[in-house]
Amino acid sequence: MSATTLKRRDFFRVGAAAGGGLLISLCLPEPAHASTFDPPSTKPATFAPNAFVRIAPDDTVTIIVNKSEMGQGVYTSLPHVAGRRTRG
Repeated sequence: MSATTLKRRDFFRVGAAAGGGLLISLCLPEPAHASTFDPPSTKPATFAPNAFVRIAPDDTVTIIVNKSEMGQGVYTSLPHVAGRRTRG
């Protein structure tokens, strides 16, 4: 068996080329085919006045709290406040 010598510079060139090829293959979208076309759905969209509140077409209100509760009662009081604000 003969040992193959690989220079450090060549190793980095091959590694960069392989990594770049992998990166490009992961970022490129799949080609569009006529058989896989899905028409847009006709269901009503969810109303989202901001990033933390969503109101579904069936009047379900979803409140997203991006912090963990640490005894302040946010999971109880926030739906209460939102319910009082949405009532007429």
